[in-house]
Amino acid sequence: MKNILLVNTYYHPNGRGGAERSTRILAESLAELGFRVSVITTSNICSTVTINGVDVYYVNMGNLYWLQEANKHSIVKKMLWHLVDSYGLNDAREFEAIVQKIKPDIVLTNNLVQFSCKVFKVLRKLNIPILHIIRDHYLMDMSTVMYKDMSFWRRMVTGRMLSVRKKKYSQYVNGVIGISEYIIQKHLANGYFKNAVIKAVIPNAIASCNKFEVKSKSGKPIFGYVGALNPRKGVDLIVEVFARKSISNSLFLFGSGSESYVQKLFNISSQHPNIQCRGYKSPDRIFREIDILIVPSLINEAFGRVIIEAYSYGIPVIGSNRGGIPELIDVNKTGFIFDPDIKDSLINTIEENSLDKFVNPELKNYSFEKSKLFLSEVVVNKYLDVFTLLKKVL
Repeated sequence: MKNILLVNTYYHPNGRGGAERSTRILAESLAELGFRVSVITTSNICSTVTINGVDVYYVNMGNLYWLQEANKHSIVKKMLWHLVDSYGLNDAREFEAIVQKIKPDIVLTNNLVQFSCKVFKVLRKLNIPILHIIRDHYLMDMSTVMYKDMSFWRRMVTGRMLSVRKKKYSQYVNGVIGISEYIIQKHLANGYFKNAVIKAVIPNAIASCNKFEVKSKSGKPIFGYVGALNPRKGVDLIVEVFARKSISNSLFLFGSGSESYVQKLFNISSQHPNIQCRGYKSPDRIFREIDILIVPSLINEAFGRVIIEAYSYGIPVIGSNRGGIPELIDVNKTGFIFDPDIKDSLINTIEENSLDKFVNPELKNYSFEKSKLFLSEVVVNKYLDVFTLLKKVL
């Protein structure tokens, strides 16, 4: 299996989320090992480029509009878009033509929003082995995310009713990889991938660990949040905690969000100077400005890529007990876990471990050492093992 195709909704320079970074790291790592690697990704303009040894095909998948332009369209049009996507009513002819041109030995499908799960059927028709990497909840819910307690509408309409065809098409998959134990078990328990002969967990990767040195630091630890600025990510929760008089540590918020929500955060920061909106910055800048990362998500995250990125800078993490987040945190070694449903759980976690006063150097050392488990060369070898196994059983 020397000719590998990856399929993902976005690829550089489009999209800057965890799935895009993880897919790119995997693609380029395979290319560095001598594989012929191609990527098919969505765009509003069809084109082909080569990026770091990877041939990237940008295609229009024939839905009503390109997903990145969704904010320009009405709610009715958005719902129609989701119906087309969920039931595979889009045009996949261009996708099929490119696959036939590439002639891959195996296809690694990733996030499939915009492509729709019809690609599973197309690849099966072409008799190409499919290894699907579950990076979110797209197959189970059109929004790709799942709350702990979802409304009847979310569970039955945007979830179950719009996932019927996705579940059916998942039976064409030969092997399935979950980026966490949580995300793969969630899908298997709900009847997905019944015919997959390989079911495994392989985490996301980081390109490198950064040179780390524990330094003594005066002053109170600075806490940070990195990611989308919105309530479902737990931003309201942490802002409320750091707006209290009982905790005076600084909280730096890195990321972007809707204009109205970001303005709300700026209004809060004007009343509470210890809370600062820092905008979007590179990881190298972010993790040199903070001492502890907080991942307070209220949704069931499939993984939590920002956690392993923080570890690579020796930054310990306080994470919520949602989805795959707890799998990444070694309690009392690389960080701590709290329950957003329990009042004062976060602030108690901070104060009971004296994190508002200092950060134990051992936490930083353990965090940095943990990051080495997610290096691209370690993770890609796990994929090579799966390729070998898949070739034997097919």
